[in-house]
Amino acid sequence: KGYADKIIERMKQLGGKPIFNPNEWQALGYPWTEVNTTDVCEQLTITIKAEADAIAYYEKIIDYCKGVDEVTMRLCRSILTDECEHKYDLEMLKEEHCK
Repeated sequence: KGYADKIIERMKQLGGKPIFNPNEWQALGYPWTEVNTTDVCEQLTITIKAEADAIAYYEKIIDYCKGVDEVTMRLCRSILTDECEHKYDLEMLKEEHCK
């Protein structure tokens, strides 16, 4: 299962209702970054920012769950680890190709 599926499953287990429309995420103040450029270097910049936003958001969830919900905290830590790797990989691509 992908991260979205795992998060959706966990939300349902906790009695929540997942929101699937990114416009609704934004209206509620959650981060969403749309890539709408054909320039690869701009795409990398935007995607790196989106990864940074996701990292910050998962860190907030982890802090909130400490001592309250170990299952969600472990899930988010796992995702956070991968998001940090994704951001690093994108930064290396940008450094290599967008000088």
